[in-house]
Amino acid sequence: LFPRLKRALKGRRFDTREDIIAKSQGELRRIPKSAYQEAFASWKHRFYKCIRAGEAHFERDIL
Repeated sequence: LFPRLKRALKGRRFDTREDIIAKSQGELRRIPKSAYQEAFASWKHRFYKCIRAGEAHFERDIL
């Protein structure tokens, strides 16, 4: 979703923070619902893939 938003806003200049928020929200509303559903399904797949890989797959932080 963020690459789509970045492409839509690339090269634009904004005068105020409120203008950035309004333009961003407008672009996010233009993204079809199906794209959000696909993004979350993909995230869920990657999440479960990490769980199945187990702790041994990831490096631990040493404090």
